[in-house]
Amino acid sequence: MSTVHVTGTVHPDGHFTSGWWGSAPADALRPSGRNGGWAAAALDESGQTLAIAPATLTTVPICPGSGESIDWLSAFLPLVLGTAIIAVRRNDTEVFRRPVPDPAAVALDTTDLHDRTLPREPVEVPVLIDGPPPPPGAHLVARWEAVGQPLSPLGILDVGGGEQPVVRLNLAELPGGDPCRLTVSYSDGARTTTVNSPPLTVEPRPVSLAIAAPGPNTVVHDAGVVLLEGQLEGDGEPADLEWLFDAEPVGRGRRAYVARPDTGRHTVTLRHGTESVDREITVQPTPARREHPPWEPPWRTGPVRSIGVPDRRPAS
Repeated sequence: MSTVHVTGTVHPDGHFTSGWWGSAPADALRPSGRNGGWAAAALDESGQTLAIAPATLTTVPICPGSGESIDWLSAFLPLVLGTAIIAVRRNDTEVFRRPVPDPAAVALDTTDLHDRTLPREPVEVPVLIDGPPPPPGAHLVARWEAVGQPLSPLGILDVGGGEQPVVRLNLAELPGGDPCRLTVSYSDGARTTTVNSPPLTVEPRPVSLAIAAPGPNTVVHDAGVVLLEGQLEGDGEPADLEWLFDAEPVGRGRRAYVARPDTGRHTVTLRHGTESVDREITVQPTPARREHPPWEPPWRTGPVRSIGVPDRRPAS
């Protein structure tokens, strides 16, 4: 049995607008919040309630500073056997319903992408949906993965609203390398089916390096620390960045440091493969601390005098 994540917007006038629905992962975080009498229900074909899940409402500002807001509804409903309809209710009054279609088989047509290195050109990947036509609310979510690079979201296709089930990849802008993978999730408004492409190879983007710190003409003292921070553009691995201080390795990755450098001129080098950039810095002796005499209060300086105290010494 799967769980469907029911979402939507409750407007100030009480009107409900559905959001994107799909299967919820087993470890999905169930938010806490107020309820307002809202719930999601699983119904059979006759309209009998099979399961019900309370909803939570989270207030979201429409525009910062405007004072206007809407409520975001979220419910996690078990999709029990025999569920034909998912309904959204407020105080037991039904305000929205969506039929649950029969499951569909989903696949990616990657015939033209196999066994070659893909050039950095736009390509189209059809998504084959074998089953009922995508109903209202059905959508595709596409993601691009490349080894050593952050996940690249590719957006949502509203196939239930008439968009074609075709993922368009602009490989000129996406990270490349070997392997890469396209992941597509199809939600029919209740269930979610996820499919992956086979491993793909894309021409890697050229690596571009820059030293963010230390900055140009940096001057530090020999008792301090030189902080090193680099920037990497292209399809290189950040873990492969290497730092050198006067040609001596001192660290790897985006950040490193050199403690208590010798005085004089030094060269900081950031290297990745055959690419490298340099920066000159100056290290000066740490200024000697000035010793100040201990502070003495005014009453402790000069001759001791008594003011307004009678002289009680005996006369000689």
